[in-house]
Amino acid sequence: MRYSTRSGGASPRLIVLNKVDLLGGDERTMLELRHRDAVLVSAATGEGVEQLKGRIEAAFRDRLEAVELLVPFESGRVLSELHEVAATSSARTLQKAFACAPACPPGSRRGFGRMT
Repeated sequence: MRYSTRSGGASPRLIVLNKVDLLGGDERTMLELRHRDAVLVSAATGEGVEQLKGRIEAAFRDRLEAVELLVPFESGRVLSELHEVAATSSARTLQKAFACAPACPPGSRRGFGRMT
């Protein structure tokens, strides 16, 4: 995985080369050697699609930030938002709030800042 700094931060960049079903053996080998980090796919045959899904998932998973939140019970709306953007690994109910430790995409935790 390569990272691009064009947008100010380091964003993952994945090179995907399509139509590999149209290549001969030597052409494919040259392409694989020239672009070692690339994922070779064929939309027509489905070749490489599962590998591409795995690489995209790994890129997102690697960028998640762990946070600890204490969400008051009266802020149920916040819990709904949290479940939309984060994978919550642990949660427990306290006397006046709900404590959880979600893994959030970069930037999304700003909306929950007052609860950290």
